[in-house]
Amino acid sequence: MKLIRLKDVIGCTGHSRSTIYKYIDEGIIPKSVSGDRTVAWGRVRYRNGFWKK
Repeated sequence: MKLIRLKDVIGCTGHSRSTIYKYIDEGIIPKSVSGDRTVAWGRVRYRNGFWKK
């Protein structure tokens, strides 16, 4: 599965980092996949327009 990093999500959606994490807490967007010093999301979920502003 191709993953999309936080900076790319911010650039594509126009949401700030704090807004993205707020939406995760509220269950509006899915939780990220964490790695060593990085977070990312599955590309399919993003491409389906789930996070469009």
